[in-house]
Amino acid sequence: MAYEKILFPVCFTGKKKYFEIGHEDEINFRPDDLFKKGIDTVKQDTLREARNKEWDFNEFIVMGIWKPKKNNLCNNRFMKRMRERNERIPDPGERFSYVVVKGPRLRSKEGQLIPYRVGDYMEYFDDSSEADIDDIIELYG
Repeated sequence: MAYEKILFPVCFTGKKKYFEIGHEDEINFRPDDLFKKGIDTVKQDTLREARNKEWDFNEFIVMGIWKPKKNNLCNNRFMKRMRERNERIPDPGERFSYVVVKGPRLRSKEGQLIPYRVGDYMEYFDDSSEADIDDIIELYG
């Protein structure tokens, strides 16, 4: 059994993921490019495209299901805030639309910053207007 190529040096980065210098016909330690197998390449300029793209507000709408007996911390925190504001809370098992908006960082009573939690920045889709799109894009961009 003959090997098609010799892999030396080789770097294994995970299961079925590696890159190496292949030596097929002759020994060459200075190849033009590496042979990559299963390695995820990073796309360049995608962030720039995302910043300059004309966004549709509907791309940021997320659907959630209110299940009070489940331990879904984001939804539970959001519904607790809605109760405090006397907003309408969906019936158990009912779907609701929401967006995540950018807001000021929350502080505890002692003045310490509270860690960022998505449930603190969720808003019903009906309550948020398209004027908030810049805040949403800034949050995701």
